[in-house]
Amino acid sequence: MSAQQALALPSPAASNTVVINARCSLRIEADQRVIVVAGLPVHHYRAEDAVAEAYAMVFLVESGFAQQTDVARAFARSVRTVRRYQGRYAQGGMGALGREEGLASRSTTDLRETSAQH
Repeated sequence: MSAQQALALPSPAASNTVVINARCSLRIEADQRVIVVAGLPVHHYRAEDAVAEAYAMVFLVESGFAQQTDVARAFARSVRTVRRYQGRYAQGGMGALGREEGLASRSTTDLRETSAQH
């Protein structure tokens, strides 16, 4: 009887890689992040760049590379947050991703105009 041959299994993802789905992953290298799709780097950003990270999430979903639920899990966000980023991007592009929505982000002039209308 001959020796059993090793089964050729794909190697597990490195500890610095977050698997988004079967074809997408997020690689973490020190303070850099790289989105990889089908083995190709498609987006990179610094860890502290919240706008670029939000765009990465929008890019993955809008391009059809990943589902909202996969992206939310990989980036430790809620699906609602991913949808919110998509909506902001659709309304105002990259600039809108950098602004927090809500009362606290409105300017004093906007607040005065709103209160004057009521």
